[in-house]
Amino acid sequence: MYKLWDKFNVVSKLGSMTAAWQNNQNTKSTQQEIRITVEIENNSHIQIIIPRERLEALTCAWLLYETVRRTEELHKGEDTKKEGLDLLALKTKTKDYAVDCLLNDSERTLEFLNDGTVLETYYGKKVPEELETKVGLKDFHIETKLGSGSYSGVYLGKLSQTSFRFLLRFFVVSEEEIHWQALRSETSRQRNSDRS
Repeated sequence: MYKLWDKFNVVSKLGSMTAAWQNNQNTKSTQQEIRITVEIENNSHIQIIIPRERLEALTCAWLLYETVRRTEELHKGEDTKKEGLDLLALKTKTKDYAVDCLLNDSERTLEFLNDGTVLETYYGKKVPEELETKVGLKDFHIETKLGSGSYSGVYLGKLSQTSFRFLLRFFVVSEEEIHWQALRSETSRQRNSDRS
């Protein structure tokens, strides 16, 4: 008798959970737009309303641009930069690190955002123009060795003509590995020339 009653309770709970889930899905599908609130440093906020059908087309870069545009619009004539820093990124107020990571992918569409998401602004210094170009080992001054392992060494290096310091990792490659890589490259070139 108790087993039958336990099974009835489980079925009853599953039924109520299914009904709640379906109700949630119906609510989502009837909402034509999502609302995102962005809290700005000076205790103000902006609300961005996005139609659901546009979530596939709009990207995180657009969301950041729209936040900057609306912030400047909200504070007309005022300096919107925080202590000389630029608005670089958006992050969730609840510290949802998975969503924060997705927000930093400028080409990602906004489909992952939920209605009612609250974001915060993140200010920092923009990358100097000299760092936007590719850099190589020749551009660094190695200051000290920090550590090493079986396959690599880690060094502290200063980028020439700037005050920026970076951790540099050098991988140990044996002469045999270099030989095999060269052989693979030569074989690949021969295959490509044979196809032409």
